Amino acid sequence: MSFVNPILILFGIVVAAGGLLSGSVLSDSQDSPAEASFSDMIQANVSQVDREIQALVLEKNNNVGLGQFRADCQNSQQYISEKWMAAGRDSGMNAEDREINAKYKDFLVESSRVIDVYLTGDVPDLFVYNSLRDNLLQ
Repeated sequence: MSFVNPILILFGIVVAAGGLLSGSVLSDSQDSPAEASFSDMIQANVSQVDREIQALVLEKNNNVGLGQFRADCQNSQQYISEKWMAAGRDSGMNAEDREINAKYKDFLVESSRVIDVYLTGDVPDLFVYNSLRDNLLQ
């Protein structure tokens, strides 16, 4: 029969317990990040939609091929439509969040209108779009 040193057993238990404790402390700190407010989430979505629109403006100004430009417009239009559909689910919101959400949906409709104008071959007036965007990003 082999003899196991009890000090080694205790040392192993201490090391294992230390690893478990440090692992649980790390997982607790990673599981509870500060939750973003509804307004912050809307602002992040507005920024993303704005990047889509600004990319189209840049493409139009740089005379990218018509087929590529139309495909990019349609992709952006689909992205905006998905955002609008998601924004339609507002039944559990408080009054303040509903007001922000209504302004966000107006912004999405205007973003879609900008793309529609581009798809007809014209250049849209971005005044209303910029006003709605800036209002939401304040």
